[in-house]
Amino acid sequence: MTCTATYTVTQADVDAGRIENTAVATGTPPGGATVDSNESTAVFTPRRNPALSLSKSASPSAVTADGQGVHYTLVVTNTGNVTLNAVDVEETVFTGTGQNPRITCPEGSLLPGQSKTCTADYTVTQADVNAGAVANTAVASGTPTGGGPAVTATASDTVTAGQDPVLALVKTATPAVVTGAGQRVDYRFTVTNTGNTTLTDVTVTEPVFTGTGPAPLVACPEGPLAPGQSRTCTAAYTVTQADVGAGALTNAALATGTPPTGPPVTATADQTVIATFSQTASLTVVKTADPTRVRKPGAEVEYSFVVTNTGSAVLQDITVDEVRFTGSGTRPAVSCPRTSLAAGDRMTCTATYTVTGEDIRKGSVRNTVTASGTPSGGPPVTSLPSSAEVTTSRGHGHHDGHREPGRPHHDHDGPHKPHDPHGRPDGPHGDGHHEKRPRQAA
Repeated sequence: MTCTATYTVTQADVDAGRIENTAVATGTPPGGATVDSNESTAVFTPRRNPALSLSKSASPSAVTADGQGVHYTLVVTNTGNVTLNAVDVEETVFTGTGQNPRITCPEGSLLPGQSKTCTADYTVTQADVNAGAVANTAVASGTPTGGGPAVTATASDTVTAGQDPVLALVKTATPAVVTGAGQRVDYRFTVTNTGNTTLTDVTVTEPVFTGTGPAPLVACPEGPLAPGQSRTCTAAYTVTQADVGAGALTNAALATGTPPTGPPVTATADQTVIATFSQTASLTVVKTADPTRVRKPGAEVEYSFVVTNTGSAVLQDITVDEVRFTGSGTRPAVSCPRTSLAAGDRMTCTATYTVTGEDIRKGSVRNTVTASGTPSGGPPVTSLPSSAEVTTSRGHGHHDGHREPGRPHHDHDGPHKPHDPHGRPDGPHGDGHHEKRPRQAA
């Protein structure tokens, strides 16, 4: 006959890896003593399948700045059917540049289906942000009860570092107002790394500069610029007279830096610094006449007008204008060699007038002029007036071309000289030569 029995395998049986069952049959014959059979043993070997799984996560999964903390969670699960001992997790790959995270796990064996949670912490460095990510690979291991090789499981996680390279630039000029050529303007360019990645090759250039002299050369300290750091670049410029005449000096700057990855980043000055010149616009005119006395109609008078730019601004459209003229003939037309004057420059304008008989009868010709010019960006300015007077009178013994009765008529200009009783010539030295004298009258 066949006898049967049922047994429920325990975890310990599986862990042991073997179940042995020895049986003895016993029977009692009629009227006799009990008899036993021989022993019979059956061995059952459970199917052992030791296995582990490992999952890994990081919080936060993305970072943006140096000093941020990352918390790693590593869950180890016994996915086999054998109790595992000495379960542990170790880092095998870690790309962070800071101190490697130290993993801590609860102690004790891990039954099939059970899990344990291990943890680790890490502080992000600036180099990690520059790299753009921190990769991490861990390996869990456990030793099966009852012997056999250790089982392992691997899990990886990557914490991304969002890169945001940004530059800021502030530019100042000292002084902000200049008043003349030769003055020095000192520029300061404060470059700040307002992003989250280290920038290299940080430079400042001048894409816009309206000065007429040599453009300022910007000098910057060398080396990388970490997030939050600033550096000051400098430049100097010497103002020219043309800058003063222009009325303003505009200067715009461009900062450039190179992030660890990607194209360079730039920043312009928050605003263009304009050095507005405190200009003075003024001019003078001095008028002279040659000769200052005439005695005959038809004589010519040469007028000279010395125009001087006494201000600091270049003057354009310069004219000399007659504001009063008492002559009876055609007004003299003023001619100037040019129409503009730089600060401090001067020029001489001229005009010619032909005296009339009416002028002779009046006794004088008076002429008053002013000079005018226009500075860049400003209203015209006019000088104070300047006058010249030419005395017009006939020589002694002249009355409108008629000789007075009883008085001799002299054809020469100037007073009559008596005859030398000694027969000497009229020259003052008695040598027959006349001394040359300046032109005084016509």
